[in-house]
Amino acid sequence: MMERRNFLSLASVITFQALFRTRATADTGSHPPVRRILLVHGRDQQGIDSALLKTQWIEALRRGANTAGRQLPDQLEVSFPYYADVLDRYTHGIPTTVEVQARGDDQADENFLAFEASVADQMRQGAGISDNSIEEMYGSNPQPRGPENWRWVQAIVRATDKHGFGMSGDTIETFMRDVYLYTNHAGVRNQVDHIVNAMLTEEPTIVVGHSLGSVVAYNVLRTDTRKLQVPLFVTIGCPLAYEQSAISSFRLAFRSRP
Repeated sequence: MMERRNFLSLASVITFQALFRTRATADTGSHPPVRRILLVHGRDQQGIDSALLKTQWIEALRRGANTAGRQLPDQLEVSFPYYADVLDRYTHGIPTTVEVQARGDDQADENFLAFEASVADQMRQGAGISDNSIEEMYGSNPQPRGPENWRWVQAIVRATDKHGFGMSGDTIETFMRDVYLYTNHAGVRNQVDHIVNAMLTEEPTIVVGHSLGSVVAYNVLRTDTRKLQVPLFVTIGCPLAYEQSAISSFRLAFRSRP
């Protein structure tokens, strides 16, 4: 997951180019003009002024337009649903392995541990991290290796951290916890979806999702029963690619929906 400043820079270029292309297509009469952008933020935004975050995104879009020698279209409506504080209320009930270790007990959430082990293993395989690297992190611990053992899961995360996946171990774990909460707890998902859905209309809209926001936007777009007009859905730092994880099951659950 890229650092937020880098994301804003990349998102500004991608989104502005997409906006320009869709508006150019609209000028030919084949599609209605796009005057709305829906920006769905990622995780770890709790406690931040939502208006300030929205301003940062808009400024990034403006910089992207200026870089391309253009300006943002007049009367462009930018919607920024902010759900971070809602999600944050539920994170404290599910400790990461780092938090379990800090408390000095073995009380990890078994379901989350299995989810984390699956995603972490795919991340380390994608980064080319060997089994030997994980064994090195696990050391001489005699406990069985597997997703039911939080120390083994932590060894995978630590190996991924050490060998340069681009995120710290703590960031990897808290990211996966947030995704787990959203994908596996209907009450949490419904609250978050309601916030995003309330700002989505039937007007032509480009949707941009970052990190966890791409999962949220994906679900909202797949389950909304209205006649939405979304000519482009941009995802950056998107975790939907982990095919064997619980996220994959989440995708399959909505794949057949209109």
